[in-house]
Amino acid sequence: MSSLWGAKGKTMALFEDLTLGAATSTVLLGVGVVVAAPLLLPVVGAVVWPVVRLAVQSGILASDATAALVTTVGTELDKTVADVRTQTTSTPLPDSASGLMHLEGTAA
Repeated sequence: MSSLWGAKGKTMALFEDLTLGAATSTVLLGVGVVVAAPLLLPVVGAVVWPVVRLAVQSGILASDATAALVTTVGTELDKTVADVRTQTTSTPLPDSASGLMHLEGTAA
């Protein structure tokens, strides 16, 4: 394992020796990126564009599905609340609970 790390370190040291130091190698790497960018960006764009489009399309579909789910849940909740209110107003209160509805100072 140590020989593997040693070989990697020697390769990096050789690269820095050939490019006259770390600063020069960074500059050369930057120049290489600037030179290669016009050639690589159209290729990368052609590959990335369908992936981005699919991600946006999936997000829109998920948003629409969530909106439909929230609407359905809201409608069902409204129906349930209306049913409960109908049952509660039509059912008379028991005698023990009727005293709770009176204000202070009034007789039950």
